[in-house]
Amino acid sequence: MADFNFLKMNGNFISAIFDLLGSFIVISLLDSIFQTVNLSIGIKILIVFIHTLLVFLIHNFQAENDQGADNTDNKLPSTVEYEIRYLLQKENLVTCIDLIKQKYPDIPKKTIIKTVRKMNNEHK
Repeated sequence: MADFNFLKMNGNFISAIFDLLGSFIVISLLDSIFQTVNLSIGIKILIVFIHTLLVFLIHNFQAENDQGADNTDNKLPSTVEYEIRYLLQKENLVTCIDLIKQKYPDIPKKTIIKTVRKMNNEHK
């Protein structure tokens, strides 16, 4: 069986390579379709690198914003976290989520699920 763990670690690099290749192919096709536009290889490569850089920067900016929003929204009171830890020792994930949601209906279920999964992974 093949080991594809290197893809997870180098996901941004591989994504950038495919983006570079795809952008270069599109620019080359557009250059060949339109007879009045003649781009040199240097200009094509410059356009491709600028495009890839912008895509990478926008993706990282969005990921940082999403991560920052998740960190602020998902903070549960310490009493609820303690109760989750206690329940995880005796119950499975689904039962723990259901019990916490029943006891604290004002907390969004998405927040409860993320916290329970995080604590369960830390517990293992």
